[in-house]
Amino acid sequence: MVRVHVDEIAGFRRRHRSIVDLGLLATQEGSVDRLFEEAVRLVREGLDADAAKILERRPGGALLVRAGVGWPPGVVGEVEIPPGAESQASYALQVAEPVIVKDLSTEDRFTPFPKFLEIGIRSGVNVIINGKRDPYGVLEVDHFDQREFSADDIAFLWSAANLLSVALDRQQYEEERDHVMDVTAHELRSPLTVVLGRSQRLLNRVTEESATREELIADLTDIITEGNRVQRLLKMLLELGRAERAMGLSARDLELCEAVDAAIEYAGQLHSGIEFKRAFPDEPIVIHADRDLAQIVLGNIVENAAKYSTLEPEVSVSIARTEGGAEVRVRDRCGGMNGEVLDRMFDRYFRGHTANEFRGFGLGLFVSHRASELLEWNIDVANYPGEACEFILSIPTRTDGDSGQR
Repeated sequence: MVRVHVDEIAGFRRRHRSIVDLGLLATQEGSVDRLFEEAVRLVREGLDADAAKILERRPGGALLVRAGVGWPPGVVGEVEIPPGAESQASYALQVAEPVIVKDLSTEDRFTPFPKFLEIGIRSGVNVIINGKRDPYGVLEVDHFDQREFSADDIAFLWSAANLLSVALDRQQYEEERDHVMDVTAHELRSPLTVVLGRSQRLLNRVTEESATREELIADLTDIITEGNRVQRLLKMLLELGRAERAMGLSARDLELCEAVDAAIEYAGQLHSGIEFKRAFPDEPIVIHADRDLAQIVLGNIVENAAKYSTLEPEVSVSIARTEGGAEVRVRDRCGGMNGEVLDRMFDRYFRGHTANEFRGFGLGLFVSHRASELLEWNIDVANYPGEACEFILSIPTRTDGDSGQR
């Protein structure tokens, strides 16, 4: 008969109770702050630890103590590990695996963050909280004396971090769904109001035979303009759905110069005053890609350049062969952008500092970036302050493992 130590049984029960409670909370709680507060409390109880914390990875690479329990005042919500600084959490993100510390004061794999040494932390263990594409942050428990951590302890912490990841994904999805509905309702209300108002006025004028030819043309032009705006929004939403679902993709041979020409033609229809300068190779360049996604990327990037070329109505588009692929460069005349705009350019719903001058939805570049990821293309942006921005698409002629279907 196998004897199990009483402490092991007690530890198993604590971990089991905590993970069940956290699982229920993760499926129900709508507030991230509340979820994190309860998560660190349950994790500390489950591992019978002195303290626990969640470090959130901030834009730029800093790590903020977003939630915690067992800490003195001035830590939770205030302590931030700067980008490039060493710490147990930074090291975990670097090696992408749990980091166990038996004695923080003698640690030689990284430089302990001074604040935690000052508080008196001696040992601890952490795991990464994953996001959809990048790590969200780190979940960590700490002790003020030396302690050993078992494989069961680490498995428990992994389970807790995975539950947090699922909860964060769900909440992000719900927020984005609600945002899409709000944006769609807002963007549709204005053009539909114009269409209905102009249509009624046009009907009255025709019925009363009181309108001049110029007035009729003006009303019809407004109706067509706003109708096209609705059509572009619906098209963008359909593209967004397809890029997010990543379903039904079919890779086939596609002549790149023809695809870029089609993108230029599309942009020219929307921005008739723009001059497009082409620099294409004489010989065809055949790539292997999903045709619809490729047109989404190329069409949105060229159209975006045409839309924001405010210094001069000119867009330069070049195509060149590279080793193993091709490169498409689309250069506008927008006058350049500041650092904040560059950092957020591919964020969902974000619009640049000149966006107030234009109507748009803040989806085009986000959809293009997501579609590029699915195509295994790479997008970079070169900024020329006071002059221009240039989008650079690096396209492989054929990606590893292409079989015609994805």
